[in-house]
Amino acid sequence: NWLKDFVTLTDKPAKLAQELTLKTCEIEDIIDEQSLIAGFVVGKVLKKDKHPGADRLSVAEVDYGQGPVTVVCGAPNLEVDQMIVFAPVGLTVATGLKLEKIKIRGVESNGMICAEDEIGLSDNHDEIMVLDGDKAKVGMTLIEYFKKDDIIFEVDNKSITHRPDLFSHLGVAREISAIKGKKFVEPKLQEIKEAKQDSLKVTIKDSNKCARYMGVILDEVKIGPSPEFIQKRLEVAGMRSISNVVDIANYVMLEYGQPLHTFDYNAVSSGQDQKHIIVREAQKSEKLLTLDNQERELEKTDLVIADEQGVIALAGVMGGAESEVKEGSSKIILESANFDGPTVRRTSWRLGLRSEAVLRFEKGLPRELPALGLKRAVALFEKYAGAKVTSQVIDSYPKPVKSKTIELEIDYITRLLGVNISKAEARRYLTLLGFDVKESGQSFKVEVPWYREGIELPEELIEEIGRLYGGDKIVPAIFQVPAIPTPKDALLSLSRDVKQTLYAQSLDELVTYSFYGAKMAQKCDLPLEEHLEIQNPFSKDAALMRTSLLPILLEKLAQNLPNFNQPQFFEVGHVYGLENESQEVTGLIFGSKEDVFYQAKGISEAILSQLKINYRSRAPEGKDVCVGCELDRALVYEVKKQVLGSVVLVSSKVLKNFSIKKGYVATFTFKLEALLKVRQTDQDYEPLPKFPEARVDLAFVLKNDIPVKKIDSAMREVGKPLVEKIEVFDIYRGKPLESDEKSLAFHITYRSPGRTLTDKEVKGIRQKTEDKLKSAFDAHIRDF
Repeated sequence: NWLKDFVTLTDKPAKLAQELTLKTCEIEDIIDEQSLIAGFVVGKVLKKDKHPGADRLSVAEVDYGQGPVTVVCGAPNLEVDQMIVFAPVGLTVATGLKLEKIKIRGVESNGMICAEDEIGLSDNHDEIMVLDGDKAKVGMTLIEYFKKDDIIFEVDNKSITHRPDLFSHLGVAREISAIKGKKFVEPKLQEIKEAKQDSLKVTIKDSNKCARYMGVILDEVKIGPSPEFIQKRLEVAGMRSISNVVDIANYVMLEYGQPLHTFDYNAVSSGQDQKHIIVREAQKSEKLLTLDNQERELEKTDLVIADEQGVIALAGVMGGAESEVKEGSSKIILESANFDGPTVRRTSWRLGLRSEAVLRFEKGLPRELPALGLKRAVALFEKYAGAKVTSQVIDSYPKPVKSKTIELEIDYITRLLGVNISKAEARRYLTLLGFDVKESGQSFKVEVPWYREGIELPEELIEEIGRLYGGDKIVPAIFQVPAIPTPKDALLSLSRDVKQTLYAQSLDELVTYSFYGAKMAQKCDLPLEEHLEIQNPFSKDAALMRTSLLPILLEKLAQNLPNFNQPQFFEVGHVYGLENESQEVTGLIFGSKEDVFYQAKGISEAILSQLKINYRSRAPEGKDVCVGCELDRALVYEVKKQVLGSVVLVSSKVLKNFSIKKGYVATFTFKLEALLKVRQTDQDYEPLPKFPEARVDLAFVLKNDIPVKKIDSAMREVGKPLVEKIEVFDIYRGKPLESDEKSLAFHITYRSPGRTLTDKEVKGIRQKTEDKLKSAFDAHIRDF
């Protein structure tokens, strides 16, 4: 019925709710007031006797228009001649109980004398509901007694969080007017007749937190009950009627969407013969006793209403107990303001104070709304509280909002919506929604109405046109595009192949940040001058773009060592030079022995083999960059002098920098772009060998400073062309060897493509190998 004050409603509620849901806001439920209390009737208690079998029960005789009936009742307030709410047999009450004729302690009971919770009016079950004897008549339905004739639409707030204008009956009525093409009846508000008996001053300290503050002084206010129509409308909206002063403020908020607040005039301190309202931030250690009788400690982020002596209210959240309009008050200051939404919301959540006013302020209300809300409230106070205006209307509005005009290209409407909407149709929709539209060539000049302050872009105007046109009118069509496959990203494909190889080798993948600090770079001896610096790093430990994946991986290794025995993992990611960036893969292998180097070497060569790259390996040279390595434990992989990557044993110095005090770490790194250039996509097949291999295991003792690569080359020289493969399977240092000695153990595989090798041939090659290593490196066969 409230909506009918502003727009004519002819559709059935269900149809209107469906249209609102499709075009404006989601209607969660339609509540017919009459259906909630249908079946309940007014009855009169004719007689009351004690129950013969229960001290706390009474046996009543009730007349409800269809003859007296006997009812057993346990309410302590049941008396003869009371007008009560009666539920006959067969009715299901609000608690879910379906009434039947039953015996209670041997006495037959026909129906129920109801408490408020059984009717559905509240949770109160302490006593039965007693009706007004002057209004109630026996046999009258409860619908007739309460004059229930309204339909309630429950709106899902989540669907209108961007529409503060819809948190009011006026706003929803405007939408219905536009959707149905019916005339919207704009309320006629009288200008406030100002006076000068009293004086009010308003100071806003920060216009970003309070865009507008209006106030006026009202005298001769007679506090009492509100008129019936206000009480009824508040009740339907879920608000309890308190007094005409409180009710009028709530009524205007529900009608216009503008929260109001009232102060007791005598509780606000005066200065120079005038009341002074100050809107400011709270000061450190300030406190306020709020209306709920809780003392609140305020913070600097809170916005408060103060007088010259201190805080009297939390702006937009809750008033102060000391400035509350009490029963004996007759003179008030009426506030209508526009407070910053995020500020109100922050204070509300911090203090746990949620209210209808907060709900509206936090959405960002239009700055023209306080004037309308104040006019409407003053008119109601004058009519229903006998109030008189005794001051001028104070309107502190530091930065008035200028009208906003948006240029909208007419053909852009069809391009964006995907449906043909004529120029006239688009203009009509915008006009129905309250926009002022003027045609200018191939464009519209659209002036935004004050209540749609948030509209700023042409796309938002098109959205308005589209929703009024109706999404349900758009015919579903299959999206058709040419069936052209997306070009294959060769680098991405390579990256996936490398990852799959590493997964198969039981390595775990990490994903880390692309930046680190100077300290971490220095731990790996990476030159700081070769790094790109971030202009606005969120931390000094994230000020440089990484030039290597190794530093962060070593840090993660140090962090995970307490939790894992032998962690091994890798990362594929971008590294950044001064001129360009590239992608690399870096892996870490941790172990208790130096043979982790050969494990990393085997994984590296598995990657190269999987990519079918015919590589060669060599010791690093001066131009090669092997981050943090032991130079005698490093290999570089290349194809035609193009470096692909390396495998190294990380130096003890670098490990110490990362607080890795035990064990060994080997790492491998490959440049993905370099691998991509030389990978082979064609599958090469070799026939299975016709003749068996001959395998020899040899362990030599030699000096520490002799690299494995030289031993490997010497053995291949002696055994060619029969050497097929040489693998290191053990490295040993310690007793009984000297401190400058080590033991290397090799698997050596020989094979001839044209015959089976004899034992004599293999022994001969073995002996030549021993002699060669002895003469070249003073190496001898290990005998322990």
